[in-house]
Amino acid sequence: MYLTRSFISLVLASFFMIFLSVKDVRAGDVQFFITDNFSTPGQRICWICTGPFLRSTGLHYFTAPFTAKYFYSAQDGIGSQYGEWSCYYNYANDAGGELRCLGPRAGFTYGFTFNLPSNAMGVEFVQAAPGYDAKLIQRVAPTRTQSAEATAPAPVAYTASLGDDAKEDKPDRDTFTFDAVEGDDIVLSLTGDPAKGHIGSLARLKLRRLGAGSGEELAEGSVPLRLKTTISETGTYEAVVEQDDKQKDDWFRGDYFLVLRPGIADLIPAEDVEQ
Repeated sequence: MYLTRSFISLVLASFFMIFLSVKDVRAGDVQFFITDNFSTPGQRICWICTGPFLRSTGLHYFTAPFTAKYFYSAQDGIGSQYGEWSCYYNYANDAGGELRCLGPRAGFTYGFTFNLPSNAMGVEFVQAAPGYDAKLIQRVAPTRTQSAEATAPAPVAYTASLGDDAKEDKPDRDTFTFDAVEGDDIVLSLTGDPAKGHIGSLARLKLRRLGAGSGEELAEGSVPLRLKTTISETGTYEAVVEQDDKQKDDWFRGDYFLVLRPGIADLIPAEDVEQ
């Protein structure tokens, strides 16, 4: 009888631990970026990061210079993606360097570790002599009074809700505006709020100059979505987040983060944005 009770207790404890891991599935994705404007132009670098629960970015090659280059998303799974990560890299301009890139992590010339906290939306590895700094992009909404002329390049994030009105039988949309200058290189990204979760996945992220009759840019499909562009004309731009009307059964419904990087201006919500 004692052995039976012990076995049952062990089984229940195992199921409980699995539940704790599986519930992190709604925690959200964390995007990885890398910037290197320091190395000699043409310098080839191989790069890989490994994280909790056997996560790996896979081996990537970059050729300097590069700015805010997206290369991986740490996605939900059995167990959290948050915690200690290790990154390894090597210069691969010759045969010896290339062989080290293809070998075990212990053969890489350089390596470092960093901690990915549970409020991270992304991390950018920025070259700084010597090595790289891991700069976190965290879930912190800006105040409405932040100046559009602020010199800090930190990303601007806004949180809102999409499709929360169950009576509506048409795609929901949220509209934001921001000011930009010709030549600005920007990235808009749309991710689900990991703290609150969501149902469905299909959405659209659109960008156009306010008042322009054409020239709309579009990213659509399953969230997370990412739209990268260079501003062609100084003015006020309109970013639109909306449900994808192609498959109503899989519309994104829930809270999300809209991130503008770098933080060149506030994201100003229109009246159609639910708080």
